[in-house]
Amino acid sequence: MNQNYHKKQLKKLKKQEKELRKESSIQKQRQRKSSVCKMYKLVFEKRALHDLNKLEKEIKERIWNKLQDCKENPFRFFEKLVGIQGFKLRIGDLRVIADIIREKEAIIILKVGHRKNIYEN
Repeated sequence: MNQNYHKKQLKKLKKQEKELRKESSIQKQRQRKSSVCKMYKLVFEKRALHDLNKLEKEIKERIWNKLQDCKENPFRFFEKLVGIQGFKLRIGDLRVIADIIREKEAIIILKVGHRKNIYEN
């Protein structure tokens, strides 16, 4: 009886191991597909660079890291603006205003600033 129990447990473990291998191979395939996708390039307008240079180093790094995340799929993070052309990216109380050009795969950063005054001209 003890041997039968061990054999069943061994079979069960082998089956679980086989399923885990199958799952990990599926994950690897997904990673390969995602690594093949094209990345958008970042283009900064002169005003956006000027706005960025006014900010503290830690805030600049936060913005830069968020923009790097957006390069793979910008429409996941950017929201369409209402009333004016463009998109906004929220980073805490800060906003990044940008245009996204699908044909050229480019994100053009127009403005960077605090949410209370970023929408003013």
